[in-house]
Amino acid sequence: MKRKMQQRALSLLVAAAALISGGGVGTIRAAAEGKPEPYISEVFIAYGASEDEATQYLTNNGWEPVKGNLNQGKSKTVAVMGIRRTSKKDEAITDMAVMNMGLTQEQAEKLGMEASVGYSFKDYDQLVKEKKVEINEFINSFLPAIREYRENYKNGKGEAHQRAVLAHDLLNLYYDGHAKVERFVYTDPSELVSSHDTGQKMGDLLLGALMQEKGMSDSDYDALNANDRVKIGDLQQIILEGSALNVATIEQLIALSTDTEEGGWLTRLSDLSGVDLASNIEYVLPETAGQNLSRSAAQNELDLKFGDCAKKLASSYYDVRSDLMFVQSYLEANDLMQKDGEKEEDFCVRAMEHFNNVLEIENEQGDEITYETSEGIKAYSLFPLYIETQHTDYEGEWGSTLYDFFDPENGEEYNSYTNFIPMAVSLSAGQRASISFLSLSDLIKFGCDAEGAVATVRDAMAEQVSKQQEVDVYTGVNRAIFRDGMVALTNRAMMESQQKNPFDDST
Repeated sequence: MKRKMQQRALSLLVAAAALISGGGVGTIRAAAEGKPEPYISEVFIAYGASEDEATQYLTNNGWEPVKGNLNQGKSKTVAVMGIRRTSKKDEAITDMAVMNMGLTQEQAEKLGMEASVGYSFKDYDQLVKEKKVEINEFINSFLPAIREYRENYKNGKGEAHQRAVLAHDLLNLYYDGHAKVERFVYTDPSELVSSHDTGQKMGDLLLGALMQEKGMSDSDYDALNANDRVKIGDLQQIILEGSALNVATIEQLIALSTDTEEGGWLTRLSDLSGVDLASNIEYVLPETAGQNLSRSAAQNELDLKFGDCAKKLASSYYDVRSDLMFVQSYLEANDLMQKDGEKEEDFCVRAMEHFNNVLEIENEQGDEITYETSEGIKAYSLFPLYIETQHTDYEGEWGSTLYDFFDPENGEEYNSYTNFIPMAVSLSAGQRASISFLSLSDLIKFGCDAEGAVATVRDAMAEQVSKQQEVDVYTGVNRAIFRDGMVALTNRAMMESQQKNPFDDST
């Protein structure tokens, strides 16, 4: 079915605006002045060669130093705690835990426990190494998305190019630390900056080959001259040491730029509507050509190749269904449903006039919007999803469209992952690689080719992007904890680490 370009522009604008709205810019509150406030709101550990050096850094950056070296007798590197205070009780830290440094014999006897004094830099460093292995595995699986970003950006034409340029502009709001000549720079005790920092903007950096793609070791990298080093990004370092929110936003933006110039994945899905994939396995998986696979063997091949992606898509079935039912109810309640004999264009114009009024009311109400306005804004954001699903062919026992699949008239539920395998097949390699970073709703909003639609989005967002301050991807991270010998694990902490890796997925 033919899709309308104004709906595509709306879909892209809503989805792209959502991505930039929480762009991960970390802010640090100013230090309290005058009389000390009664509550502690923030804590920071500064590292230095001496207590004076670490204390001076804290003072210079608005922290109130707490006298004493936390690493006393444990490391040559001094660690001093800094705090910030607040008068607001709801901003106060009410509970804080640090890595347990073990129990002395005296402490253990009082608590009726075994003594566990001791610490090890080696075991903590091993945990970092293990995390790097996990990150490298992720990078290898995510590379198809990065490569589609590059290909679409460099292609120079079409909707996919426009979308990649939009992603590039937003990625360039982040930069990769500060380029240094030395291997590690200790001039700032809070930021032991790696020489793998390039100082480049992320959108530009990801257009070039990465260390991991080149198979470069640290020694290979260090052998390069400084000018060549800053041209090669270390994605492992960015993911490991970058702010979790910044890294997640970067991953989302890369996902935004995926898909190919083959009409968009919803167009490809429509082309597969009603097609028996198992009977056409050689078309879907050309590598099976000439193997004369049985039907069960063909289905097994489809499951091996696309099953995991299909399961992730299937997990969003009820979310999409709920969103579509909400829009349907809103349109009915506000007499916005398409009327008998009404042209598609007239229906869309009428609906958008209503939503424009809602947005004007939102601006007038400011921070205190009414429930009715809030419902209208939600319906506006989901309207592109409603339009796209109704205009995408997807035949099955549920009906003839993707909308029927999520909200069938027979009331049945079709959330089995096998029903999502055609969707997984229709996605590009880059989209499948980035499936964890965009919801199924986002994929549908960005689902088909629309000449000029993304250009409209770029123009609409240009002023907003220009006002955004560029952010170091490592903002808010004490990078000293990733340097060899900077953090020790106690005997007790090592036992706990065997039960749970202290680096969770958000690190």
